[in-house]
Amino acid sequence: MRLQITGTWKDYGASVHHRTWTNVKLLAKHGVPARIYDFKEMRYTGNNGNDYSQSSIRGCRTIGSGWKPVCDHPNYCRNDGNSIYLGNTGHMSHGSHWNNNYLPGRLLRHKNAFRQDHMCYYTGRHGGNHQDLCAWGNGHAWKRATQARYYMCARVKGTWSGKTSALKRSWNNIKLGARNGVPARIYSFKEMRYTGNNANDYSGSSIRGCAQNGAGWKPVCDHPSYCKNDGKSIYLGQQHHMAYGGYWSNSHMPRYLVNYKGAFRQDHMCYYTAHHGGNNRDLCAWGNSHAWKHATQARYYMCAKVSVSRCYCPLCGVLALRLC
Repeated sequence: MRLQITGTWKDYGASVHHRTWTNVKLLAKHGVPARIYDFKEMRYTGNNGNDYSQSSIRGCRTIGSGWKPVCDHPNYCRNDGNSIYLGNTGHMSHGSHWNNNYLPGRLLRHKNAFRQDHMCYYTGRHGGNHQDLCAWGNGHAWKRATQARYYMCARVKGTWSGKTSALKRSWNNIKLGARNGVPARIYSFKEMRYTGNNANDYSGSSIRGCAQNGAGWKPVCDHPSYCKNDGKSIYLGQQHHMAYGGYWSNSHMPRYLVNYKGAFRQDHMCYYTAHHGGNNRDLCAWGNSHAWKHATQARYYMCAKVSVSRCYCPLCGVLALRLC
């Protein structure tokens, strides 16, 4: 498409398709639900260096209905209907922002592909409509369409559950005695299996996987020094590691928990350690000991929730009247 305006030519539609990625599933983040996307890398072939915004908008439209340039940063175009915002909280164009703290889950694996060719991302009027932010080394740079010609388009194909974990087995109405500041309680437990491919965030993967089971479900804390006061996990009152076989005794565990040693350490069961050892891994049952493992190395982990909001009295066998 060429538009003649005041005697000059505007090559708004002069773009060609370069590469495609289909059925890319991203997890929910920053108000954007879990969605399935198609992406296309486009190359601007025109001569207009004065309006990258319109050049990319019109170039994406040439692909078909629903295709729009990908928004670089939420402050620039989160609510801009001319672009598609993925849920990232940093810059798509900046290499150091390509980590799971800034990106929706499952996007990180596309870092090299989505930053190749000095890929440019839509910024609307920010920085001026004449330029976009483009991948430049491990940083980014403002460039016109004639200086960095490759840009990213996307369309939303649909939504998906975002589930990357599956239920393996359950234990209900497990009564444990008080210990280490945790009152006697009744719990439910679920063994989950991670089915995804992200080896870089066992903490986040287990938190999201447990939440799939409903309100109150959280990963079980491995050690009080790691997560006793971490609201993202459930601490049972044990004095040492849940993952370590040698600590499964009444000397270290809340009353009645040792009855479940075989069940709760099967399948190299992993327990939540938060940022200790790195968010990328948890401590998992390994022989009679334990080992640090990524979610793709040891896929089974334990979730729990407090089943009853009152404390269980293990001596009298009834629910105490005081609240936990």
